[in-house]
Amino acid sequence: MATIRVKTGPNKGKLYDIQDTPLTVGREENQVIQILDQGVSRAHAEIFRLGEMCFIRDLNSTNGTFVNDVKITEESLKAGDEMLIGTTILLFEDLAPGMTKGEGVEFEGEENAKKHRGGFVRVLQSTDRGATWSGPYDVSRLGTIGVTDPETGDEVRTGDIIPDIAVDPASGRLYAVWQDASFNANQADAIGFAQSLDGGLTWSSPIKVNQTPTSLPIADQQAFTPSVDVAANGTVAVTYYDFRNNTSAPPLTTDYFVAHCHPTSAAACTNVTNWASEAKLTDQSFDMRQAPDAGGFFTGDYEGLANVANDFTAFWSQPHNGDPASIFFRRAG
Repeated sequence: MATIRVKTGPNKGKLYDIQDTPLTVGREENQVIQILDQGVSRAHAEIFRLGEMCFIRDLNSTNGTFVNDVKITEESLKAGDEMLIGTTILLFEDLAPGMTKGEGVEFEGEENAKKHRGGFVRVLQSTDRGATWSGPYDVSRLGTIGVTDPETGDEVRTGDIIPDIAVDPASGRLYAVWQDASFNANQADAIGFAQSLDGGLTWSSPIKVNQTPTSLPIADQQAFTPSVDVAANGTVAVTYYDFRNNTSAPPLTTDYFVAHCHPTSAAACTNVTNWASEAKLTDQSFDMRQAPDAGGFFTGDYEGLANVANDFTAFWSQPHNGDPASIFFRRAG
């Protein structure tokens, strides 16, 4: 079932099923999704279905319609896409069979109080350079509950519904990372990891790879927005933010880290003990509360990880010297 969930604003949490009749979005009372915001046109946009696909179309609005921060005229939607209309964020969700919806999304047989945001980490496979595809193949349940300010409870907007995947070109091994609270008894997001040795058809059991100390208060153990890459020598690296250096003092102290696995066998990285190597990439901690507020403190979708030979090249965003979103780069061996 394809659904629109209001992620921010007065109607936060409200759900709208996408059926045969388009969902109209705008300021006027006759709109299906009414947004009382002066930045929203009377008839701003419409969301509609064509066969199995869903689309959003801007209706010549004054201030435009954005999908994942890109202004669009018409755009197809995939699970996890965020639509910005005025100051309201709408989330496109495509629930898998056997899942139901409630105040957010819950899984069959589980209570919504666990706050799972729903969905699965899945992949498609092509063996003919993208001409045809098979799947999807499940990697893991997407067990994120989102990230909040440990002191105030304010939302921190992260890559909570955006997994990342990398391939080792030498061996063909696939590695996937995502946010998942199941490693912390569904109390705080951590970084989940799994690998595939058969081109994505089957995946290892998920493990937690962030090295955030577990002796901290649970809210300070939150880790988020992971990236993964593979160096030429086969070393696997995962980057992420966490709050381990936070205190009760006013700044929401945040840092960016990289953890490594140096595989000595095909399945080595599925063992948590092989992820003990970690380095802090931020020279100084930064205050997440100084980041732009875009439905939560938001460092942007400007994190990534690549490699040059056996070194990793990481970039990320953080507030710095009065700039709420500076871009940083660091090379790490």
